[in-house]
Amino acid sequence: MVAFRRAGAALEREVTLTERPAPEAQFAPQFGAQAPPVRAPQAPPGVVDQRLGVHLLPLDDRARRRLNIPAGRGALVVGVVDGSPADEAGIPRDAAIVGIGHTAVETPADVLRLTRQAGPDAEVLLVYYRGRQWVRKWVALQPPVTGDSQPNDAPRLEILERQLDELKRRVEALERQVAPRGGGANGF
Repeated sequence: MVAFRRAGAALEREVTLTERPAPEAQFAPQFGAQAPPVRAPQAPPGVVDQRLGVHLLPLDDRARRRLNIPAGRGALVVGVVDGSPADEAGIPRDAAIVGIGHTAVETPADVLRLTRQAGPDAEVLLVYYRGRQWVRKWVALQPPVTGDSQPNDAPRLEILERQLDELKRRVEALERQVAPRGGGANGF
């Protein structure tokens, strides 16, 4: 017997605890219940570098703090394609790519540009942070795909990055406007 209150009234119900049925057995079509739709897994957000096999986003301050990454700029790996060169080299999710060879990487567009510039059978030195650990790994890139749709991604990404920077500035300005001024513990 379980006692509880609902809308101020004391209620009691008898309950029997058993093992939960399998999800497909929890629905009763004879009473009109339908199983929820099964959704296909979604790809991580961001730009995909097909030669490296990673999904990238700009490294922002929030990700930097959350992942304890000392770099100020870079390209954050938010997904690694199974069987890709990055996967085979052991490049982890949440790595912050800060260089390819001797060239600094400040945005995902830099990664796209540098991997495109590499030859068809290129091996590149990938420099990244995993937390505070600085890592350098050689990665053999996949050959470029003919009809590759990536060339249009870099300019679009640069526009999105500028828009994101502008939105961040606006949010910071709004936060300064609504921040408590002076006073006690809660600004009073």
